[in-house]
Amino acid sequence: MTQGGSELTTEVLRGPAGLEALRAPWTALCGELAVRRYFHSWEWYDCWLHALAERPAEVCFVALRRGVRLLAVVPLEPRARRGSLGALRVLELPAHGHLPLADVVCHPEIDVRTLLGAVTAALRSARIAWDVLQFENVMDESVLARCEPGVLPRVRRELVKTCDYIACDRPWEEYAATLSANFRSNLNKARNKLARESDVQFEIAHTPEAIEAMLPDVLQIEASGWKGAAGTAIVNDPRLMDFYGRQVAAFAPGGGVMLSRLRVGGRTIAAEYCLVDNATLYLIKLAYDEGVAKLAPGNSLLERMFRSIHEQFGLRYINLVGSPPWFAHWNPERIPVWRIQLGGSGLRARAQWVARRARSLLGRVLRRRAAAAAAPRS
Repeated sequence: MTQGGSELTTEVLRGPAGLEALRAPWTALCGELAVRRYFHSWEWYDCWLHALAERPAEVCFVALRRGVRLLAVVPLEPRARRGSLGALRVLELPAHGHLPLADVVCHPEIDVRTLLGAVTAALRSARIAWDVLQFENVMDESVLARCEPGVLPRVRRELVKTCDYIACDRPWEEYAATLSANFRSNLNKARNKLARESDVQFEIAHTPEAIEAMLPDVLQIEASGWKGAAGTAIVNDPRLMDFYGRQVAAFAPGGGVMLSRLRVGGRTIAAEYCLVDNATLYLIKLAYDEGVAKLAPGNSLLERMFRSIHEQFGLRYINLVGSPPWFAHWNPERIPVWRIQLGGSGLRARAQWVARRARSLLGRVLRRRAAAAAAPRS
């Protein structure tokens, strides 16, 4: 269904067939983005839709065009969420534990008010009912991050984490000088301990053939610790195996996948699964053998990656797609990551929004009273 509006038209496409219809213009749009990341690509959503989406046929792709030119795509997955006043109909960006970041795909000339206004009009025209639009794990550079309270009615923006990264386009010694003396000492000790081990090997797999050969070892080390014992490792879930297999098939031929491992005495002690896009290495999974923690295998492997990837592959950044506590020692730059919610105009959505606002205001009052009661009196 198409909804006209000034020079923009919007269309709601559904499921795998809708995604397939957008393949060529979506790919062209990605080439015009101000900042392109792996999770903007058509292939990323294709991997997710076929491997992890709960109900693929119900997923919507809202397309904005000017003439025949595609200017934005907003993927939305329907979910039922519990609210304080009962069940809510939520349309959200694809959300999953293995989708650490997400975004719409939007040309720089489209602002957030235009984008979300067009999306809500398209949903209304297509008779798709919703109470909340939710955009989870959105980086601060996204057009959605400009959706602050006041830009549109019933908007809520909440900081959920940061996306941490380091610049690796400089000599290791120059970067290491920015680290704390204690952490530099720990890295040096780990390096010296590894030097005393026999047959230490650091390997990077970047071609499809090398990735196919190394991937089973990476997955095995990922399953060797608590994730394997808890049954949450990738190899324990057929859907996750399908998801990562599709990633390798889609991205590896173009250089978009990189694996690495650190081996001692013929045994892998640490391994990384990474995606590569736009001169950035995204560290999606880092796993290590907990039995050799004294060798600091995770940090040792990351140091070797830092020393190698700019010179060998021309990469400029290592991005952790999150903010794991252990990475704080690396003195990273941090990008805010947001959850943005837009409340609907229906009675249930409005009632939910009012109830949430009331809880928020009450919480502020109670915190102020508690602070005043705890303050010392003269």
